Amino acid sequence: MPAAQWHPSYANGFARNAAEAANPGAWDGLVLNVHAPLGNTGDLIHDVSGHGKNGTNNGVTFMPGGVMGGAWDFNGSSDYTDLGSTILNPFTTYTIAAWVFATGWGESGFGRIYEEGTNGVDGISLFVRDTTDNVRLVHNRGAPAFYESTANSFTLNEWHHVVAVYNGTRGWIYVDGDDVTDDSTVNTPIVTVASANIGRRRSGNDRFFDGRISSVATYNRVFAPSEIRAHANDPHYIVRPKQLAVPSVGVAKPLVNSGLVNSPVIGSLVG
Repeated sequence: MPAAQWHPSYANGFARNAAEAANPGAWDGLVLNVHAPLGNTGDLIHDVSGHGKNGTNNGVTFMPGGVMGGAWDFNGSSDYTDLGSTILNPFTTYTIAAWVFATGWGESGFGRIYEEGTNGVDGISLFVRDTTDNVRLVHNRGAPAFYESTANSFTLNEWHHVVAVYNGTRGWIYVDGDDVTDDSTVNTPIVTVASANIGRRRSGNDRFFDGRISSVATYNRVFAPSEIRAHANDPHYIVRPKQLAVPSVGVAKPLVNSGLVNSPVIGSLVG
């Protein structure tokens, strides 16, 4: 275990835009970045992408530690974050990336990580499911198109980096940097939906996430596999400032240890 590790905070500093970032490409197409250690004012969570998509926590509590030095804890029955108006609509391509630690499969076995929807319609929905221990992306539930990972590709009580990519024709699922996509149905158009939530199914106000989420980032473009691996290898890939740049030799994949993931030790750190 590293003796010290850097965690982004307002005191320690973090990249607030591409010019300040060690990985400026990580800001290309970024439309949302909620990062647990970077902004909790009461029930308000701050979007640090610069687009002002701030959210309101409903019952969600902040916990120190975890993959980024902090995480939001969802109880699986009533906790969620309301991000207000939709974020990915009307984009025809997108990427959703999240660091999650599920302690259960969520309400009814369909724990929502991220969803844009309205009453009766899941426009875009990323969730874990207990039927085959995997991850699913639903793209327009009104005329369902879904893309899911292989069976047993997601495990409870471990931190995982989960990514869903949609290129306008079909989708892919990545877990911990690996493409684990199983099968998919025919593409259908994105429907107009009302709002975005973290931790619950907005369309039915149910299917709550059970566990911890450290970050959710959404993009209006498709990630390349190499970008997904880079995000999975460095939990602070988006907000790491230039002075704490990852060495060109690369970074080892984060280690899971008793529910905590240690970030790579880079440069001069603040413990």
